[in-house]
Amino acid sequence: MGILKGITIDLTTDARRRGSGTDDHLYLGIHGPNIGGFEFAIYSAQINNFEPNGSGQYYVGDIPDGVGGLNRVSTVDGTGNLNIAAAQLDLNLIDRVYIRKNSRPGHNADDAWSFRSVYVNLYGDELAQERRFITKQSLTYLGNEFGQQVWLKEQ
Repeated sequence: MGILKGITIDLTTDARRRGSGTDDHLYLGIHGPNIGGFEFAIYSAQINNFEPNGSGQYYVGDIPDGVGGLNRVSTVDGTGNLNIAAAQLDLNLIDRVYIRKNSRPGHNADDAWSFRSVYVNLYGDELAQERRFITKQSLTYLGNEFGQQVWLKEQ
């Protein structure tokens, strides 16, 4: 059994359509049978998240040395990095990974987000343990008219 210790996320917003960026919140969710799951906001105070033709690389928890250039995911209350290892999720039992968009509280209009690609790597307690989930869908929007969630496929 390998416990999930860290996650990296690489998001690229589409540049081909006007209004492809969003100021809404994005979330990463993971789930597995008999282990439950969790969801957390993808946010970093260091960058302007999810702008047209923009990309963001994030991490949460412990990731292998040499995986650099990433922004640490901030907790909403600003206390810092999330301790995903405390959830004791077995890396081998995770069967679903998704990205979900939600409007900000008090936000009157849906701010649809068009992405070009999403890559998620899951790392176990042995640093050689890694699983990768991806989606590369042409001109996919997340929003009220299009659906708020997309499931990633394991590569």
